[in-house]
Amino acid sequence: MSGGMHDDDAMLRELIEVLRGAAPEGEALAALRAEVVAGASRRGRGGSGGAWVIAGIVALLVSGGEVAAAPAREVVRARDVEPTSAVAPEPAIVDEAPVVVPHEEPAGTPVAAPPRARRRARVEVAPEPALTDDAWLTALASVPASAKSSPAPSDAPSTLYADALRAYAAGRCDDATPILQRVIEGESEDAPAAIERAELLLAECLFRSGFVQSSFAMVDAIARRGEVHTQHDEALDLLGRIAQRAPDPDALVETVSHYSEDRLVRLEGTPSHDALLHLLARARYVAGDFDAAARLFARARVGTRWYVPSRYWEGVTHVRRRRAQPATRAFQAVIDAVGTDRDGGSGEREHLRDLARIAIARVAYTAATPGREGADPARQTVLLERALEAWQRVDFGSAYGPDAFFEESWALYLLGEHPRALGHVHGLLSPQLEDRVHPEALVLRATIYFEHCRYEAAERSVADFHARYDALLEGIAAQERGLDDADAAYALLDAVRSERGPSGVLGRVLRASFADRAIARQLVLVRSIDAEIARVDRASFASTSVAQHVAQELAIQRSLAVTRAGESVRARIARLADELRARANEIDTVQLEIETARRRALEENVPLTREPERPTSIVAVQGDQIWPFDGEYWDDELPYYREHVTSICTR
Repeated sequence: MSGGMHDDDAMLRELIEVLRGAAPEGEALAALRAEVVAGASRRGRGGSGGAWVIAGIVALLVSGGEVAAAPAREVVRARDVEPTSAVAPEPAIVDEAPVVVPHEEPAGTPVAAPPRARRRARVEVAPEPALTDDAWLTALASVPASAKSSPAPSDAPSTLYADALRAYAAGRCDDATPILQRVIEGESEDAPAAIERAELLLAECLFRSGFVQSSFAMVDAIARRGEVHTQHDEALDLLGRIAQRAPDPDALVETVSHYSEDRLVRLEGTPSHDALLHLLARARYVAGDFDAAARLFARARVGTRWYVPSRYWEGVTHVRRRRAQPATRAFQAVIDAVGTDRDGGSGEREHLRDLARIAIARVAYTAATPGREGADPARQTVLLERALEAWQRVDFGSAYGPDAFFEESWALYLLGEHPRALGHVHGLLSPQLEDRVHPEALVLRATIYFEHCRYEAAERSVADFHARYDALLEGIAAQERGLDDADAAYALLDAVRSERGPSGVLGRVLRASFADRAIARQLVLVRSIDAEIARVDRASFASTSVAQHVAQELAIQRSLAVTRAGESVRARIARLADELRARANEIDTVQLEIETARRRALEENVPLTREPERPTSIVAVQGDQIWPFDGEYWDDELPYYREHVTSICTR
């Protein structure tokens, strides 16, 4: 054999050893080796054979094991060829830029100089640097200048794609981004699999450049195509990293729904897996598969930022499954984790802890609700007291404090503690809480007065309800009628949050309603997309077709985000209107009962009450101190009011 062939053989064996973890099937590799060795024999002692050994290895790796025939190659002298850099095969997506290991050809006859450098025939060439297991690239391939005007082989990367891979491998996404876009647009005539790989690499580069929403748009398109897209599974890690930076992770739920649970296994133990597992569980919940959702939520890793949200949603899922005990355990896990190293620093941990307390209270209250067949009064009392304890642990001054305080009043009513229940209503109707709509509080007050035959007081509660809420209901109904589409609803949201919306009580109520965290996240998402749109003209790719592509995708993403936020606003306003209408019907029912009681008393010729109605006394009880209410509300007294009421019924 010729010396060149020996050199080629040795190089091939060395590369095979280094690339063992990424090597194709043995038969395919043997076929490639035979082709390369035969080609080297035909060319004699030329030093160019080694370059095609590496090119063949790269083509084999890129093609997934199918050997492509090596193209005929014209011998080009060194003076006709500019030195070319190595081309990397498709890299795995990583957060850090890979290290490119340079390669030099073995020395040969003066017929063809090594493509990496111009050397005289008799100058000894330094030995090739060893490729180690720590090297990120699996192989390098030299691309001759003459190939730039030739179509690419069916499976080997084109020159254009090779340039993109080199730039990407070196961590130069600014250079790689426009080239990858040209590959995607079909300029290079690469194989479909290579183009799909370029789509994922472009999404990665956009992510690294801070265009998170643009990157998500590309990953979303890959996910929606399903497994027919060759990068469907490979996109998962990037999708997980996007989820960790997304202003509103809920916007990714539908995208993650296109994956099955087993696809996440290879990411187990990574932050991406933690994020995707939570979102996949949310997707199963939305789809109504509550068994799968509960199981996935329960798998959240302790100490990650997704642990507390997942356990909370696990509890919600068990409630939907009508499983009180596992629901309570999941909510308790949230309470126990917050403030410890188990909560993972979740930004909403305090908020979720309050929601978990309220949820436990609601589960216990529902289980104790009168009317159940064979209900045990002692058991009902225990459950109601447990509900009270959970509600009372929600700080009154927190975001959910007034809501928990109101719900507690119904449990007090069922326990017969009417003075405390009426005291809660008195505090909730204070001017300090005017923007927090609790129309049901007046329904409860009227109900208690009616049960004690204090019909005049009950009628005053009915009148108070209509004075407070009739005009508000009209205003909310008018807003509801004016929201023809999501864009109009989003415009209202933006106006209300910017203090440019309706004034008065209606404005305050809308601001309180739109302060919901879900709506706030959706608003932040729209604004983050706006920020990306503003950056397009200043990006490194501003003068390329990438800019137009990114601008189009961002416009679509913004439209979708506005629609989601707008639909949330419309749903919130509709819920407010429905709540007020339902409570208005209830308060009018109390009025009807009062009139019925009066008519019955007249028909039976009996006194309506055993004594005239007298005003009730209201005091604030704080420990050993009792402060009579004198018409002025004090912030620190709101949770402590008591209204003493006695029955004046004749029977």
